[in-house]
Amino acid sequence: MESISLKSILSHASICMHSSQTVDGALEVMDLNSISSVVIVDDESHPVGIFTEYDALRIIAEKTDTQKTLSEEMTPDPLCVAETLNIHDAYTIMENKGYRHLVVVDADKKFVGIVSEGDFIRHISFKELNKFSRISDIISSSPQVINKSTTIAET
Repeated sequence: MESISLKSILSHASICMHSSQTVDGALEVMDLNSISSVVIVDDESHPVGIFTEYDALRIIAEKTDTQKTLSEEMTPDPLCVAETLNIHDAYTIMENKGYRHLVVVDADKKFVGIVSEGDFIRHISFKELNKFSRISDIISSSPQVINKSTTIAET
């Protein structure tokens, strides 16, 4: 099987922001671009944090002031992987860590993009998907069920 690097599947909507920008600004950028995360970079474009939809949900649930800076609410020191990494190796890392996004950097450790679960799904071959013979091989054995009247904060 041909080796495909992360560089070839990077999200085109990868967006970075600076830690001095506000949570409100990040939420707006995420909404406008229909993306689930933004990477926080320093002045040299090195990733210093990530702000994801999980951070946004936490902020909503805790009723946190959205005028706070990203430096106060981001997840610091994101795991970064090289753009030359094979996609299968990268997916294994992401799965083992329980992450939904991987921050991708170049040889100088500068931000070049992000890969998400969706990017992997779009690029995994049918051969890989066909290794599962039953739905039970891939679904969660303990799905979470909530009542439709449950609030977002409770969820």
